[in-house]
Amino acid sequence: MPGLPGWLRPWPYLLGGALVGFLFLGELALITAAPIQVALLVLALVGLAGALTGRRTLELWPIFVLMAMLTPLLIDSRIVGLPRCDVAGPRVACLAGTRDIAAQFATEILIAGTAAVGVVALTTRDLWRRQRTDLRGRPGQCGKDSRRGKHRSTPREAP
Repeated sequence: MPGLPGWLRPWPYLLGGALVGFLFLGELALITAAPIQVALLVLALVGLAGALTGRRTLELWPIFVLMAMLTPLLIDSRIVGLPRCDVAGPRVACLAGTRDIAAQFATEILIAGTAAVGVVALTTRDLWRRQRTDLRGRPGQCGKDSRRGKHRSTPREAP
């Protein structure tokens, strides 16, 4: 079965990441679990390495991780700066829970930042590749006979 065209290849990662981020990490609050955070960080690092080295099987995972981290970042950015209710005065929005939101938010920033660097590396590499291809013409057409791998000494005659 043939693979997806190049322009369509990132979309499943983008949509899948957005759905995972909204449904599992945001709504079910699975981002609070340390193993989930470690798994997302490892996936972002592996995807960054894939984007830097050009491994097609790994290079799109930063898109998934970045999209998955958007919802938890939006949710936690609203509450990370709130004071605890025991120190806040009346009529002040406060955080009644006991868990440390600041450390979790810092971890989310680290994961999203790593994934963003991977997305930038992937985009830069693809733009550089396209620019290089545009300057040279189509790959395999630069004076080489692509079927034989030999240089042509004379141009081909038109039939």
